[in-house]
Amino acid sequence: MSDYDTLHPWHPSDGFPTQGILMLRHGPRGGGDLPSMNEPLTDDGAEATEFVGRGWMKRAAPVVVSSPVHRCLQTSQLLVEAAGWDVEIIQSGILGNPGPFVIDSDLLSSHNEDILFSLRSHIDGSRIPGMLDRDAGVEKMITELMGLRGSANVLVACTHDSILAATAASFGISGSHWPPYLEGYLLRCSL
Repeated sequence: MSDYDTLHPWHPSDGFPTQGILMLRHGPRGGGDLPSMNEPLTDDGAEATEFVGRGWMKRAAPVVVSSPVHRCLQTSQLLVEAAGWDVEIIQSGILGNPGPFVIDSDLLSSHNEDILFSLRSHIDGSRIPGMLDRDAGVEKMITELMGLRGSANVLVACTHDSILAATAASFGISGSHWPPYLEGYLLRCSL
């Protein structure tokens, strides 16, 4: 990860960054621990997302990239609208469905009866059949995001808690890596 400076936990109260890649978890949704890909934000989740977006008004529009999963797209759209930005949201499977780690979904599902256990093991650095090594997957994701960022000061990436948790672990952040809704990590990197 030598091309990047540092990764720090980010909370909406930290304000909109002036530089870097802000990777945040989608807004609040229903559906339990393993929701369907089509699980939308709850009404309260949409309101919370709009509240965060309104706090970003009058900030220069960033590049916005989203997982193609519905709740991430919905979060990204609400943030963009509430902030008053005129930007196109870029969909990228590197942020979810399949994400930066899944290389063989059939192999992954055939070896993993408990997907949450497998995700936690992967975050801790274990090798899981059908998944790319954690650090290699994070490097792959950041490389793609850096390319999409181009010369923009900020890129906002809306993704999932498991991807954020693996990213934090890859950077050596200790403790609980699973960020709450609408929180995440800010990767400080130079242009």
